[in-house]
Amino acid sequence: MPYNTVDLLDHGMEDAELAGNMPISVDLRTGECDFISWNAVWLYRSMGFVV
Repeated sequence: MPYNTVDLLDHGMEDAELAGNMPISVDLRTGECDFISWNAVWLYRSMGFVV
């Protein structure tokens, strides 16, 4: 799941946006971590999860 600050996500304060951070996916079964792809970022954005 892409992430950002509470102020941006809940309150729309654009100056609180994190910059230069690629979201990380975590497999909850194995604990394996990896950066999500740009395709996944655009998919999550179209679903309203990334501002």
